[in-house]
Amino acid sequence: MKLLFDENLSPTLVRRLEAAYPQSAHVRDVELRGQTDLAVWEYARQHSLANTSQDTDFRELSFLRGAPPSGRRRPSCSWHSGTMIKPDLAGHEELAMDLPKASRDPWVWGQLALFLLVGLAAPLLPRHVTLGPLDPILNRIDPERIRWLGAPLILLGLAVVAWGVRSLGPSLTPGIEPLPGAPLATGGAYAYARHPIYLGIVALLAGYGLVWSNWTLALVTGIVALLYFDAKARAEERWLLSRYPLYEAYMRQVRRRVL
Repeated sequence: MKLLFDENLSPTLVRRLEAAYPQSAHVRDVELRGQTDLAVWEYARQHSLANTSQDTDFRELSFLRGAPPSGRRRPSCSWHSGTMIKPDLAGHEELAMDLPKASRDPWVWGQLALFLLVGLAAPLLPRHVTLGPLDPILNRIDPERIRWLGAPLILLGLAVVAWGVRSLGPSLTPGIEPLPGAPLATGGAYAYARHPIYLGIVALLAGYGLVWSNWTLALVTGIVALLYFDAKARAEERWLLSRYPLYEAYMRQVRRRVL
């Protein structure tokens, strides 16, 4: 079987998978870069190549135009996080967290600062610091029966974060810029919110604040975290819109950004 890799996949896949799929090609190698999906589809049909892409466009073309002619079999494809990827490509895509690059992202540093602030303020503020007239409002320790309500929030937050990480798969990165060649996640947790990991973190931080202090501080923590991650999500979506042509349609389908 010969594959034709779409431009949203790394050109190095041709070399890396040469033993398994000889005579495969990348759209860049056959002067199809920037061409329409229909042009790529027709080229693949004429040269007995199987289209391999991360988006849904070729799947939609197969519905409109039917399967390729006999003897030009399409590869078995699976849907992961709402994107079409070839199962045999798992582990071959050059996707890995670029931590040095993420460390230069101010949003990542802001996120770490928020974690540090909440992590220290919730247990220490009501026990070692006085805020004067604000003490009865923000700086108190609620009874245990109230503070224990934060435990389900923490567990819920952890579950949502884990679901989001699993749904995001190889596209996971702490920065706002998507990884090169990363698939667009639209399934799993991403079918309900465009940034479910941020939603889980908000619940986790609010629950942590409640367990250590009081419901007022937990509410303030949740609001501050929600505002921060909503702003980060907006910055991230500017990248996503420029990187993925179908992201705008996904935004219309999934209205909830974070909460």
